[in-house]
Amino acid sequence: MSKEAREKLRVAEEHMDNFYRTLAGGELDKAGEFLWATVNAIVHALALARGERLPAKHGSVRDFVRKLAGELEDEALWDAFRDAEKLHANFFSPGIFEEEELRAMVDNVLNRLIKPLYELAERELEGQPAPA
Repeated sequence: MSKEAREKLRVAEEHMDNFYRTLAGGELDKAGEFLWATVNAIVHALALARGERLPAKHGSVRDFVRKLAGELEDEALWDAFRDAEKLHANFFSPGIFEEEELRAMVDNVLNRLIKPLYELAERELEGQPAPA
């Protein structure tokens, strides 16, 4: 599963590149959706690194993050995930949130969710053999 987990992290990096590109282009709603895609890929990678395959459903990702936040005793992780869900919803219904709110959510998701989850996934994969 480590090969598949590493591939999910590579996909997450592509989504991050798209996030920065669309953000630079002024498309905040679309950039937020790329953050959601990044979160989704990282969560699936982390689950795989732990030997768990999540169904491709929003609820399973939410449950995994909720459980992880409890395990790590990190309520900020859960709060940032809730912001990621709001960014996802905003993509389909633009205008739900003011730009200032969206930018605060983006910052929270980047710093309190994506960065720590990515680092945790990398640490957990370090102990596994490299893919063939």
